[in-house]
Amino acid sequence: MAISQLCRILLGCALVTTWSTAHALTPPLEEAELRHAATVVAEGEVGGPLQCLGEIDTTACGPKFKYMAPFTIRKILHGKAIRTTGTIYFYHVFYKDGCTGDQDATHYPGERGVYYLRQVEGGGWHQVHWSGVTVTHEGHGTLPACPH
Repeated sequence: MAISQLCRILLGCALVTTWSTAHALTPPLEEAELRHAATVVAEGEVGGPLQCLGEIDTTACGPKFKYMAPFTIRKILHGKAIRTTGTIYFYHVFYKDGCTGDQDATHYPGERGVYYLRQVEGGGWHQVHWSGVTVTHEGHGTLPACPH
């Protein structure tokens, strides 16, 4: 097989893989959609430690777990917040090989950015969509083990 044929085959496989993965995820929301869905848009910071609240669902791609972390609103950009300290909640799916799909952005202590949030029962927040976070400073750490 000629090198040019091999290159075309590999390029075709890469395009098919990229296309199928990209189309398996929901696209990011426009800023106006995020703002409309949010109770508050704020610059904030994720604290630690993270805590796993347990498995909430089993999807075709793997188990879905709910996590929480301390969260501080540093500056409100849009909307209102009852308070400026509390908890941010997020979901994480531990995907099997070959699976793709939606989940929330995963947060780590020290992360800072702009967050599109909705108030949840108990006074905490949840991001309105996986694309509802613009990270300006990466956090560090790992997700804690979850109770079984």
